[in-house]
Amino acid sequence: MNNILTDGNNLCLIVYSGNDRCYIVFDMKDGSIYFPGSFSGKEVFSKLNSSQIISFKQRGYDRAFYIQVKKRKASGISEYFKLVFELVGGNSNFFILDNGHIILYRFSDKNIDQDRDISIGCKYQVFRSNKQFSLDNYDSISDFNLLEGFYKKTADFANRLIGIKGEVGDVVCYIKELLSDENIYIDSDGRAYPFRISEDLNEINIKDYKCKFNKEKKVFSFEGIKRQLKKRISDKKDLLKKLEGELSIAENYHELLHKAEILKNNLFRIDEAMRSGEFLEFTPNGEKIVSIELKDVRDMDAYIESLFNRGKKLERSIPLIRKRISDIKMEIDFYEELSFFLDNGDIDYDEIGDLLKPDHRVKKGRTKKVKRYYKYGKDDFILLIGRNSFGNDEILGLADKEDIWFHVHGYPSSHVILKSNVGLPSYDLLTDVARVTAYYSVLKNEQKVAVDWTSRKYVRKVKGAAKGFVIYDRFKTIMVQPASPEEIGFTLEEK
Repeated sequence: MNNILTDGNNLCLIVYSGNDRCYIVFDMKDGSIYFPGSFSGKEVFSKLNSSQIISFKQRGYDRAFYIQVKKRKASGISEYFKLVFELVGGNSNFFILDNGHIILYRFSDKNIDQDRDISIGCKYQVFRSNKQFSLDNYDSISDFNLLEGFYKKTADFANRLIGIKGEVGDVVCYIKELLSDENIYIDSDGRAYPFRISEDLNEINIKDYKCKFNKEKKVFSFEGIKRQLKKRISDKKDLLKKLEGELSIAENYHELLHKAEILKNNLFRIDEAMRSGEFLEFTPNGEKIVSIELKDVRDMDAYIESLFNRGKKLERSIPLIRKRISDIKMEIDFYEELSFFLDNGDIDYDEIGDLLKPDHRVKKGRTKKVKRYYKYGKDDFILLIGRNSFGNDEILGLADKEDIWFHVHGYPSSHVILKSNVGLPSYDLLTDVARVTAYYSVLKNEQKVAVDWTSRKYVRKVKGAAKGFVIYDRFKTIMVQPASPEEIGFTLEEK
């Protein structure tokens, strides 16, 4: 695919191989798909014309995406097909599959993965990626060409940002922010880019088309949602354990540098040292003998250089891994908080699927509407208490930058906002509100609970994250005993 054309109501994708071209038109008003012209006279295209789009999916960050469509026959029975786009440079291709993933049509014989069979009638197999790194797993790479989904122009753009935006990890975060919007960008030749790599690109906002895709919703019960949350928490904890292991290794980078330094200082007697396994270490107190085991080292200069490079690479990776660990811990906290709200019945079942995945819905009959937050009053102060993730997000938008935000330290709890019309509240009032925050938490039956508080201006939403997910800093922590709002003199105004 090298072109995207639009007239404001339709999108036209153009796929080409040599002199052959394939035009695919999406009617963005009713979510249908068309293949203009005879299209090589293939019967499958007449079947697909006017079919309804059910879903779009992309494989990670890779340059492959899938469109599932449905076409109702005259008999009333629906047939399902899948359109597969493999957009990998000179090996790009386009397939149409039946509901059993059998290849009905292929645009060309180009095959990025020579170990698979893409003949008509064969079962389609996803190509193996030749890149082991991605925006979620970038270790300490220094070239974005090594990352899944990047090609020359996008990689060159990202590489130029290194040093301008900070380290590689900072650029990764910036790229993710760019990808979180609803836009694609088109150059003068109609070529598409996932983010703006230059100022002369035209912007297309997909939301402007308001496409009515005929998506088939996944249905979950209460127990199904609980299983989803449990699995996500478990997966994140497994990843956290892996990252902590990587951090432990990286924090010992000095051992590699120390070893490299000793070997470097023994180059003048390296043959003797390698025979005996004993090397001289030069310290402020004089020389001492250390044992270093070396196996199959043929080029000592290259080996020493590799030790220095590995040590420095591990040192550079430490802040990136720590940042990733911090992000994962916040995600675990968020999912545990969601589970807490679900157990308490404080979240609308019809909304919780949106926090897990946009096309999830719960079973009919189990849905209930839940007030998103409580509002309490006392003198010149107002207390807003989020009842669920949507409520937490909503009260954050109602708060001024100098209002005070509360949350239990390290455990699931409601977010609480203290609004004041008379300036800063007293320490006693801050303590009382912290007690209320502890009351609306998983630790409400404990005697002592740690509660964080900070100004609203230091609480930030994360672009692209689920509602209610925030990060905060410059906070203080108070140890309190949980208490209800009524116990500290607040009166319920809205429920």
